[in-house]
Amino acid sequence: MKFGFLIDKKSVQCNSFSIKTLPEFDDILNCFYDKAKVSNGWIYGTEEELKKNSKELNKFKQRGPITCNISPFRRRSTHQIQMANSDEEHLRFLIMGYGFLQGLFLLPENYSYLWRIPYEPGKLNGLILCGNDRENGMEKIITLDPFGWDIKI
Repeated sequence: MKFGFLIDKKSVQCNSFSIKTLPEFDDILNCFYDKAKVSNGWIYGTEEELKKNSKELNKFKQRGPITCNISPFRRRSTHQIQMANSDEEHLRFLIMGYGFLQGLFLLPENYSYLWRIPYEPGKLNGLILCGNDRENGMEKIITLDPFGWDIKI
């Protein structure tokens, strides 16, 4: 299952699944750096100019303020998670878990975001991964029951 948007190029290889960048990762990242509307580690959706009323149009010369439109938008997927014998719901749970470890909100391909999303790892929770943190964290997450949060031993 494809997911993202994630600028981390590192792969994760666990006992029962793997997370890898898509072959077009570099192109997606280059396009992101060329075209994305970002500020302080956040990606924003489409912008719109606020309209002036008729009195304002006659008196004020400057254009209306620009605001971020709160409407669904998508980012291209950057990664893929692969696991034998897993259903779609479990893969979505693992993607959410990987997003938690990255300090980001990651979604499967074709899901939409609202208003803004973080692109800097650690932005949502302050976690910064190093060494084997990705593998160790995901090995722990895979043991969780996504419906009851009971740890399987």
